[in-house]
Amino acid sequence: MEPKKSTLTLRLDEETTALIEQLKQKTGRTTASDLVRYLIHNWDRSQNLYWETVRRYEENKRELTQTRQTITLFVEAYERLKALSLRE
Repeated sequence: MEPKKSTLTLRLDEETTALIEQLKQKTGRTTASDLVRYLIHNWDRSQNLYWETVRRYEENKRELTQTRQTITLFVEAYERLKALSLRE
C-alpha cells in the first residue's frame, strides 16, 4: 500500500516567490515542492549548523577581545618604560 500523499497549495506574494526562487538556486532544487521537502528534511541539520556557527563566533569574539586587551596592556607598559628611560 502506497503512503497517503497530500497536496499543499500556497498563495505567495511576489517578494516571497522571489525568495523561493533564490533558495531553489542556492540549494540546487528545481521545484518549490522539492525545496520544501529539502528544507523540512534538513531542518535539524540547519539549526545545528546555525548554532555551531553562533558558538564559534562568540568564542572568536572573546578571543579577539582578550587579544586586544593584552596588546593594549603591552603598549601601555612599553610607553611607561620608554617614558622612564627618557627621564634617565
